[in-house]
Amino acid sequence: TPDAATQRARVAELCRRSIVLLLLAAADGGEVVGMARVGRQSPRGATINAVWVAATHRGRGLGKYVVAALVAAIFADAAKRHVALFADAANDVANAVYTKIGFREVQRVVEYNMVA
Repeated sequence: TPDAATQRARVAELCRRSIVLLLLAAADGGEVVGMARVGRQSPRGATINAVWVAATHRGRGLGKYVVAALVAAIFADAAKRHVALFADAANDVANAVYTKIGFREVQRVVEYNMVA
């Protein structure tokens, strides 16, 4: 698991370079401690990705809050009928949260990477 400084750097990089239409971040004393963002969008739906909660703030419902808030924001557009969320299949805690919000698993994906 990356340390807090590494996670903060990742969040800052996502915020800096992302062509994100909507990002929701939660702060505690000026420090970002949780976030989720809307990625790709189509006329009828959107994806949520980059869900992250600082280890020091897990177990408090923050992940559920940011994801549910983004879902509500997406569905506020009456044309949007679909929200997809890509999750780590091994992260049982996060996946339980997504299920509680109303997501259901539709498939498991194999990821391929190539390292130079």
